[in-house]
Amino acid sequence: MGSKILVLGDGTGGLVVSNLLAREARRRNLPVEVTLVGRSPLHTYQPGLLFLPFRKPGYRTLADIQRPNADFVVPGVQYLQETITAIDTQAQRVTTDQGVHGYDWLVLALGCRTVVDAIDGLPERWGTRAHGFYTPESALALAGALERFEGGDLVVDIAEMPIKCPVAPLEFAFLVDDYLTKRGLRGRTELTLVTPLTGAFTKPICNEMLTGTLLGRNIKVVPNASLAVVSDKVIACPDGKTVPYDLLVTIPPHEGSELIDDAGLGDGLGFGLTD
Repeated sequence: MGSKILVLGDGTGGLVVSNLLAREARRRNLPVEVTLVGRSPLHTYQPGLLFLPFRKPGYRTLADIQRPNADFVVPGVQYLQETITAIDTQAQRVTTDQGVHGYDWLVLALGCRTVVDAIDGLPERWGTRAHGFYTPESALALAGALERFEGGDLVVDIAEMPIKCPVAPLEFAFLVDDYLTKRGLRGRTELTLVTPLTGAFTKPICNEMLTGTLLGRNIKVVPNASLAVVSDKVIACPDGKTVPYDLLVTIPPHEGSELIDDAGLGDGLGFGLTD
């Protein structure tokens, strides 16, 4: 009798681990049944979201960075496009909108999500005065906002940590610096990175080097500044510090999956506890 491995989440993590498990089981001739459960028929190449706002060659539309998820699933993986509703670790079963799936081993690859609603004033301005690039929809909206931008205060803001790919906001700052230079708007733009960290990055040597590189490009760095409130013209930190903006590009707070917390496997923010 073989083992049943259930992988929850069909993003990059879920796809990769499912494929590796199925290939290894086949190579070793093991009686293993691998089932992948997720609700994303399209796979998004997430690093491409960084380039989509600038309409870079090969990154002009969502079709450039999306493919059917089924194209990436290897033989030996049963792929079910279902919405997961509950995880019961005692009974070793997962409930979805299509039924119940038992397992011997469970792999959580449910990813994380941006939570715009966590910041006062941000939902009301999202997609108009405030934008992001961590989701396909926000990246496309930001492309339009950049095309309409004619100069002023452009603020790149990290609301709080942790976030996916901590270097991405820095990459965006450098890309927008280049973009505005090519459009002849850099001299008319005050470009600022606002971060809850002590500088540009987390590790001391990288922090020093990257902060220096930003300043060398005339990109102002405002450290120790998490995001509390967004109004029409300024963002405010918990300590009352404010930064003016005409165009705000923010990375909203990140949370994991509520399914993980509900199953008693999380840290309160939906991220799995690890050993």
